[in-house]
Amino acid sequence: MTTLLDFSHCNNTPDHADGAARGLQEAGIRAAFCYGFFESAPEATRFGDHAARVADFHRIADTHFSSGRGPRSNRWPGSSTSRSGAPARTGPS
Repeated sequence: MTTLLDFSHCNNTPDHADGAARGLQEAGIRAAFCYGFFESAPEATRFGDHAARVADFHRIADTHFSSGRGPRSNRWPGSSTSRSGAPARTGPS
């Protein structure tokens, strides 16, 4: 089995993140979407601050990866636990 890792580091706007997540789902491939948190266009930020970017990460997770339509991860960036503190669940629903 082959899995694609999308290190989605150009989430310059929420629309970019939505498009990347939808693209992976519509392609029907086995993939991991890894939301990037660094500012790739700091002079034209659409997030305002890091807290807004973290909120967008949670929006993407809840919108695109929590319905059982495919692989999902509730993992908080850089940790092995979910937002609730429980072990993260990854893989097919």
